[in-house]
Amino acid sequence: DSKEWGRLMENKRLFEKIDATGTYSMEYRERLKNTYQYFQDSGFTFREHALNRVLGQKNSAGKIHFSNEDLLTILKRPPNYQQPDGKLVRFYDRISVISASDTGEIVSVVVRNAVRKDWKAL
Repeated sequence: DSKEWGRLMENKRLFEKIDATGTYSMEYRERLKNTYQYFQDSGFTFREHALNRVLGQKNSAGKIHFSNEDLLTILKRPPNYQQPDGKLVRFYDRISVISASDTGEIVSVVVRNAVRKDWKAL
């Protein structure tokens, strides 16, 4: 199955990139891979930056914490905004999940209090 083969090769490339990053501890590398696999098993592909945004959540005042299950709930909802660069945004419960318009890959996750002014409602 060529689609499955492509998915496996993408996993391999990402995992090799994670393993080659010298600033990540072994524990953090495993957490990145496990988080990637959690979402992959549900049909969502995350890029490395988005994985870091999920695992490296800021805990400063005004920031909200979200779980993988919270993100999965948002991911199952349709995109409701589009950025000027064409990326699609799911903005629910103060969490924005940004995906590439061409591949659907999740490129970033950002906690926001409000919709960005340059987002177009879908």
